[in-house]
Amino acid sequence: MKKLMKKTAIFVAVGAMVASIGPSVYAQNVTSQNISGSDRYSTAVKISQSGWSQSDTVILTNANAVADSLSVAPLASKLRVPVLLTQSDSLNEATMAELSRLGAKKVLIIGGQDSISMGLEDNLKTSSLDVERIEGASREETSLNIAKKLKELTSEKFQVAFLVNGHKGLADAAGIGAIAAKNGAPILFTSNSRLEATRSDLGQLGIDNVYVIGGNLSLVGEFDRIATSVERIAGSNRQETSLKMMNKFNPNPAVVYLTDDGGVRANRLIDAVLINSGIIASNAQASASDKGVEQVGPTKSPKSSNLAEGAVLLVNSKNGLSFNQYKTLYNMSSLTGLTQVSGGDALTNSMGILSNLMQNKGNAKADQAFDRLMKLEYLTTEYNVYGTKKQIEGSQFLSTLKMDSSFNFIYDRARMESLLKNMDNKAVPKQLSDSYAYWKNGDVIISKMKQVTKMDLDYEVNRLSGILKSGVSTYNINPKYIVTNYGDIPANAVNLGHKYIEIDISQQKMWLMEYGYEKMVTPVVTGNPNKGMATPPGIFKVRKMMTNAVLRGPGYASPVKYWVPFNGSIGIHDAYWQPFFGGNRYLYAGSHGCINTPLSNMSFLYSRIHVGTPVIVHK
Repeated sequence: MKKLMKKTAIFVAVGAMVASIGPSVYAQNVTSQNISGSDRYSTAVKISQSGWSQSDTVILTNANAVADSLSVAPLASKLRVPVLLTQSDSLNEATMAELSRLGAKKVLIIGGQDSISMGLEDNLKTSSLDVERIEGASREETSLNIAKKLKELTSEKFQVAFLVNGHKGLADAAGIGAIAAKNGAPILFTSNSRLEATRSDLGQLGIDNVYVIGGNLSLVGEFDRIATSVERIAGSNRQETSLKMMNKFNPNPAVVYLTDDGGVRANRLIDAVLINSGIIASNAQASASDKGVEQVGPTKSPKSSNLAEGAVLLVNSKNGLSFNQYKTLYNMSSLTGLTQVSGGDALTNSMGILSNLMQNKGNAKADQAFDRLMKLEYLTTEYNVYGTKKQIEGSQFLSTLKMDSSFNFIYDRARMESLLKNMDNKAVPKQLSDSYAYWKNGDVIISKMKQVTKMDLDYEVNRLSGILKSGVSTYNINPKYIVTNYGDIPANAVNLGHKYIEIDISQQKMWLMEYGYEKMVTPVVTGNPNKGMATPPGIFKVRKMMTNAVLRGPGYASPVKYWVPFNGSIGIHDAYWQPFFGGNRYLYAGSHGCINTPLSNMSFLYSRIHVGTPVIVHK
């Protein structure tokens, strides 16, 4: 960027000096605290209580309308007021109590009626509160109107603006909030389709210098020429972008506030808005003239805060601090405090590891532990999972990491199991190709055994723990599997294999089944039950296979092309004398017990079976 604010030049100069200094060998007294509440509403209240003993004005945003809130930090800074959260139609009890404690007289609503309803606005007015609303037809217009309101409050020219994608770059807006607030610079939402509209917005606001936050996938390269002077700040992901912004604008903070990057739950980005509000309160120690505002009517607030000025760093709630974040903070000689605003147990754990290692710099075991932690970034484990190579990278182990009092790393077994389960995503029940037949309730039942093949997690977690302890990347691992069979098949069931003949007397049909598929289905005529010649149900096997046979019995001699006996003198054969097959013909023109079959289907069946092929006859 050719020329920007004088403050920015100072930041860059300081950053250059810090970059040239190696990690300190002396222990640092780094304290850590967690100010997150039980929910977003209580977190907002805790931050308000840390920063304000009283405030005539309060900014109110919807806890779920993240986009409306993320561009409000510079305005909150100018007004020096806290930001509280609400639902769309009603105030949370904690928020109501905080409005009362603050002695608020005015509420500034951010967002349209979809975010905060007209009914809620009317209720606030009924409570003798003055209400003003800043809104727009889109999130881009809302951010522009916030910038216009900010411009009304000062006669100073905007030195710079921060441009972020209002849809893809919300995390970028969360990370830049405190920086923009400190410099009185608006945060403008835009998108790749609004290049010229944004150029016009910048002209209206009299802005010549711009920071574009995010890579070209977020805002295309044309944005690099949108103003007289443009600088882009982008990282490989939202954590890296946040880290780059901190290194550029606040490379030497005493306190770093760690907050959820919204990667798992986007609405947790609201916590960055809240801590920006708390930092704003600390900035209020400066004189009003430093902010370009002598007095903001009835909105002036006390200039005191229990939260020190510092940098805001976005952290992944699933993994905690990234390797680069660990490294940067560990080498930050100015750092005296870490404050968790949100992010859950993973962040709490990694913050504890970092502060412990920093407090024990110079201790050989602690220094070695930090070295092992940094080497973990380059560790890879590769598995052959169902013929596909899958890897667990070093960054994924961060969520499993714990450290004991002797600086030994311990890996959480439950979280390592989760990593392995995510790879073994095909561990679902599947039917085996073999079928089983057995008697139940007076009839023959055919069932398939279900089988689950899944990774032996206990064995693989132990193997993985050994790899992590060695610190050596390991490839081409063939996992150990456990095979479990499921089903209600009795022990005496007959294994039919993958091929069998199935006959259903009630349906007068016959099937040839192979590997679970119907290779043939045909109508048949079975034994006549009205003459005492019903075909008996049961589990049988093909006993013989003959062609051009003559079937003989009392009073008949019937030539057939194919003869396949399976139960004494009962078998399957073609029957030229049957004019049709199926239906209820067996009740009046049925056989002596055999399975009469159309010639063409009998020919096909004969060609695909063999002596020993199972034959199942259902009632």
